[in-house]
Amino acid sequence: MRFQHRFLAVFAVTLLAATVQAATFNVNSTLDEPDAVPGDGNCISTPTGVCTLRAAIIEANQNVAVDTINLPAGIFTLTLAGIAEDVAVTGDLDILTPINILGAGTAATAVNANGIDRVIHVLMGDVDLTLEDLTVRGGSAVTSGSYLGGGVFHQGRNLSLVRVRITGNVANAAGGLWVANGSSASIEQSTIDNNEAENIGFTNANGPAIINEGALDLSNSTVANNTAFTWNVAIIEIPRCSGSGFSATNSTIANNSGSGIGSWNCNVLLRHVTVAGNSGWGLNFGSFDGNSTLDVGNSIIAGNNAPDCNVGSGLPTFQYSLDGDGTCGLSALAGDLPATDPQLLPLDNWGGPTQTMYPKPWASPVVDAGGAPICQALDQRSHTRGNDGNGDGAAGCDMGAVEADNLVFIDGVESGDTGEWSSTVGSAT
Repeated sequence: MRFQHRFLAVFAVTLLAATVQAATFNVNSTLDEPDAVPGDGNCISTPTGVCTLRAAIIEANQNVAVDTINLPAGIFTLTLAGIAEDVAVTGDLDILTPINILGAGTAATAVNANGIDRVIHVLMGDVDLTLEDLTVRGGSAVTSGSYLGGGVFHQGRNLSLVRVRITGNVANAAGGLWVANGSSASIEQSTIDNNEAENIGFTNANGPAIINEGALDLSNSTVANNTAFTWNVAIIEIPRCSGSGFSATNSTIANNSGSGIGSWNCNVLLRHVTVAGNSGWGLNFGSFDGNSTLDVGNSIIAGNNAPDCNVGSGLPTFQYSLDGDGTCGLSALAGDLPATDPQLLPLDNWGGPTQTMYPKPWASPVVDAGGAPICQALDQRSHTRGNDGNGDGAAGCDMGAVEADNLVFIDGVESGDTGEWSSTVGSAT
């Protein structure tokens, strides 16, 4: 306790003398130690004198400029337990000023809270955080004093996740990510998987992957294998929102234990999104005031265990989309395919940085069935859209997150797994 009080006193004094020139800190140790002299411009931890992730964040928090922290390959495990402070001394990594944290890739660099607290907390104010090329895991927010956002709890201004994996985190609400009211976040080429909302008894257990109360944009990303407390809890929950609401483009929400997307009183925009294989609804939408909009285009909502859609009040619009059981209110006049099996291959590595569900060659009705006016130039894997995927001589845009591009082999070859090569050209099995 003496050390912590002395550290807080030093922190308070040095914060008043915050620098304004951007700095770069190169982390060289996986130890979890605080900075020795916050505000001196040097990332030197105590007691061992190395540059740790925690020390770099504490030092960057003294600077109002946008600092950069470079993380090499390694597992950066948090070991300093404690959830009662917000200056990154113990527990989660508290972000107080704009910071970029750059890793060496999701398979190489991981920040692991090891269950002592959530992983990252972006505090309120004009605070921007960018995370790139790393994994956030092992976060736990399941106490009455810390129960929001097991992986990342974002209360700042802007959060940017690029090629980030948020996995294996747990919270009472928002196991993976919480975006607070008034905040905004963008998620690109990322995976949010195997997170959980745990019922700890004193409030609702919601949003195992994401809860958004701000403005959230999801693109070229996959949300999969997350676990809700019960089937009708949304994996991506939008109980309210500020700013532009929720949008998803070229993304896959699949194989979750719970409902896919749940939104109440918020505008939702979906383009080239695949929502499939979830244990609850695919899409649960409503509007308390009747004015919220749901705009779904070139998307697939199919194969979910409850009805694919539960769309109540509000202003829903579907175009060039498919549902599996006819519950989304689609119309063939809008280019839709109601009550149709999309014939998708299982969630797997079909190219690109994230797992996807590939349309079965020569079998899937989504191929070339999308609408050209709302067709994206690239698919979730960053492959070009608008190919002649069904071989009829006419190019077209596919529904869903993935554009079919004439696979020759199916059984693992496209994902780099050569263990079960198929010699059958155009095989759909």
